[in-house]
Amino acid sequence: MLKHWRSLSDSDRAKVSSAATAILKYTGIGASIGLVAGWFLARRSRSSALKIANAFKPAEQPTVVVFPNGRTENLPIISDALKPSRFGIIAKHVFYLGGTSVFGAVGGGLAGIEFADRELTGDKKTARRLKSAFYRYQIDVWRTQADKLERILKSSGC
Repeated sequence: MLKHWRSLSDSDRAKVSSAATAILKYTGIGASIGLVAGWFLARRSRSSALKIANAFKPAEQPTVVVFPNGRTENLPIISDALKPSRFGIIAKHVFYLGGTSVFGAVGGGLAGIEFADRELTGDKKTARRLKSAFYRYQIDVWRTQADKLERILKSSGC
């Protein structure tokens, strides 16, 4: 299968390698930007959660309710339930960082593919040679697959 790669000129191979490197570089940059954005969002989210938890800590907190018929009921203390837990903070950071890095990597990969496409199709003659080599590669792969399927069919007796 490497015969199609070897059939290309040195400049064509250099262009393909440069395009592949560009995709990797853009993907890495996008993932890095995503990590930074995720860290920023996680920190903002944590500070907002702490503000909400602190807002529910009044100086004088009612503990019971007295009804007109004299019955009293204890009120639950919800300020402890609103306080962010260590596990919740860690989980939030992991999901923010993981999600934004994936979005950043996908965005960077798409930008890299666009850049690589412009680089490879900029010269019409080079683009024609690359397409021709790719199509010949695909034909070889399909032939190999068809031969394999025929061998399977013959060996199964169908």
